[in-house]
Amino acid sequence: MDKSHVLGIDVGTETIKVFTGTVSNESKPVIDSIGIIPTEGFDKGVVSDIKALAKTIRQAVDCVNFGKDTPARAYIGIGGMGLRSFRCEGSVAPLSCNGITKDDIDRVCRAAVLAGIPEELYVLHVIPLYFSVDKQKQISPPVGQQGACLEVEAHVVAMPAQGFNEVTSAIQKAGITVAGVTSNSIVEAQLFLMDDLKSNRMIVDIGAGTTDLAIFSDGCIYHSASLPLGGNYITRDIMQALNISQSHAEGIKRYYSRLDQNLRGQGVMLDCNDYGTTDKQISYDFLCDVIECRVEEIIQLIHDYVKEIVADYPLDEILLTGGCSLLPSINPQLAKRFGVDVYNKQPDQTLAEYCYPSNTSCYGVMCYAAQFAQAVEVIPEPTSWRSLFNKVKKFF
Repeated sequence: MDKSHVLGIDVGTETIKVFTGTVSNESKPVIDSIGIIPTEGFDKGVVSDIKALAKTIRQAVDCVNFGKDTPARAYIGIGGMGLRSFRCEGSVAPLSCNGITKDDIDRVCRAAVLAGIPEELYVLHVIPLYFSVDKQKQISPPVGQQGACLEVEAHVVAMPAQGFNEVTSAIQKAGITVAGVTSNSIVEAQLFLMDDLKSNRMIVDIGAGTTDLAIFSDGCIYHSASLPLGGNYITRDIMQALNISQSHAEGIKRYYSRLDQNLRGQGVMLDCNDYGTTDKQISYDFLCDVIECRVEEIIQLIHDYVKEIVADYPLDEILLTGGCSLLPSINPQLAKRFGVDVYNKQPDQTLAEYCYPSNTSCYGVMCYAAQFAQAVEVIPEPTSWRSLFNKVKKFF
């Protein structure tokens, strides 16, 4: 596969989604096609059957890679899977008296990781928040500057090394070369937040089984997380309330998301029958109660998780995306709970046929892949630090 041709894979609870495309001269992805396969072996961000998961990823890649006689090289975006974020600090003495070098930047980031990250975790992202040269802070990497002490404070995202190795090994056994693994919350932050660095913002991506969060203040990421909750909670409530299958309940949830909420209180009955059912004439008010109770709970859980963080960094606005964001009450419930404006976001940099909030993560992975497509390397060992400086530089 040509180095400018990349695959972005979003491993979701509901579906495995694959974008394929090329990289423009401006290092922007140009999407060629999309492949979607129902997920097997992965639920609420936890791998339950690694072989089934690898198989469905292979099938999704085949949907877009059919007819190509070159091996697939892909960047994988994940939520859940034990992702954790840390605030780490590191300090080193520059090796050269002629000024700070790229190697010194590499070493100080490594020192931050070694000081703050347990050995059983695999590091996905090291994002410097600021550097200090002889206690003088700055944002940009201080290459060439003179100083006796170089320090860094970094946001580090990591996951259990065992889970990382299991997933990447299974995917590679399926014939897909893994060029990189990334956290969905980080690639979405790069997609949406780099255009405005003057406010406190939170990205909320509510998917089927996980909710990915990233909180920024004045351009610096202060927290990222992947919570094991999402739209499938609502689907399962509908299943139980109406005694129907999961696919039937999912269809009803999507049907509900397109209805006018002003129907409440008007005695409206909905025809919710599917193949093999004839008794599913459901009151709109009843369905609304089932769904909105769970929506309120999901928003409350998100609020409870971040309330201590946003107490220190009060939010100016929230950016909402993900497939579950299409439910009409998600936006107003978030706005009510947090007391700020909430804006629905989608990957509008791509063609209209791909411009849906459910595609945000996968497009973000493609943008991340495009940054490094001209220097593709196979996923490194956990102790390898190749290309860290280039990733730091591109992030800034």
